[in-house]
Amino acid sequence: MGGTFALQAACKLEGIHAAAPFYGDIPDEFTLQNMKCPVIFISGTKDQWINTDKVGELERIAKANTLPIESVKYEADHAFFNDTRPEVYDETAAKDAWAKVVAFFNEKL
Repeated sequence: MGGTFALQAACKLEGIHAAAPFYGDIPDEFTLQNMKCPVIFISGTKDQWINTDKVGELERIAKANTLPIESVKYEADHAFFNDTRPEVYDETAAKDAWAKVVAFFNEKL
């Protein structure tokens, strides 16, 4: 849910300078066209909710509209960053994703 809100906020709110949504639902193209800041979008290829088709659509829209979105995918499930859910937590992917997000924020903020 947080990833969905982060991606929506990047498109709708002034004053945000960078966003790092993790496996959030993808807004429609009209909403994405209003993106106000750079985004690093983190997802898992095993995710059945924010699946590869949805992420592919985000990437297509980003490319078609020259949006500042970097898409990073891991061979992991939804919520792979949540270490309180051992059934989906992926320590390797989580550590790498966190390093990428910190580097992204250091560059953009």
